[in-house]
Amino acid sequence: MAKALKPIVFVLLLLSIVSLILGFLLFGKREVYKESTAKSRSALSEIARNLKFDDFRASDLVVTDPAQFPQMDKSLNLLAAAAQLKTDELETTQQALDVSREERDQARDEANRAIADREAAEDEAARLNQEVAAKSAEVTRQQARLDELQQDKVDLQLQTDELNTKLATVEDELRDVQDQLVTLEQENSDLLSQLGYGTNKQLPKGLTGRVVLVNKDWNFVVINLGSDQGLVSDAEMLIHRGDQLVGKITISDVSRNLAIADLNRNSLQDSVMEGDYVVY
Repeated sequence: MAKALKPIVFVLLLLSIVSLILGFLLFGKREVYKESTAKSRSALSEIARNLKFDDFRASDLVVTDPAQFPQMDKSLNLLAAAAQLKTDELETTQQALDVSREERDQARDEANRAIADREAAEDEAARLNQEVAAKSAEVTRQQARLDELQQDKVDLQLQTDELNTKLATVEDELRDVQDQLVTLEQENSDLLSQLGYGTNKQLPKGLTGRVVLVNKDWNFVVINLGSDQGLVSDAEMLIHRGDQLVGKITISDVSRNLAIADLNRNSLQDSVMEGDYVVY
């Protein structure tokens, strides 16, 4: 019988050793589970604080009796619901942020287009300003040219007035010369009459000259013939322009190389011009 008990004792001893080892191992695991549970409670408490869920109490997660599991489940479910609500809020906020980001991108695109349009408008305005400046410069040059032409016009008018004054002076002098010629001619005629000589009005055949001055107001012309060429007073001559007969003149006053002749209005077929020929 003692031999039969030895195996049983050995088995019991072996079981005791195994139980001791398992107890030791389970005790170590218990400490690990305990520390893990504490860290879980701490993490859940931190999550509750971040979610601003004040109804969560970490003490509800300390369970010493299975009857306390419903209370622990309730706290965890409330925390999960709060987390889900916060998740929904975050999703809604994210969607709003996405919409805002799209609107921001659209606003940025519109702003870029507006900037491009403004730059294009500025470039166009600069081009137009350059054209306006060029046109203004051209207007200034044209105005300067116009002022110069106006000054030239004034100068020409002054010269014309001066020439007209000189011409009037020459005409006055010419009339004085005519008067002197008439006087001298009359005196010469009187002297010839006193001496018993008559005036020979016969002119050299083929005598030809030109009209050098026409005075329409006083109805006379000046020709480049005089006593040196055999011209005498009261002689009649013809005025030609090419092959055309213009009219007749009557010599009134004669000097050595010039003579004054009255126009015969009844014989005029055209206006007498300087350069016309006079022929006897």
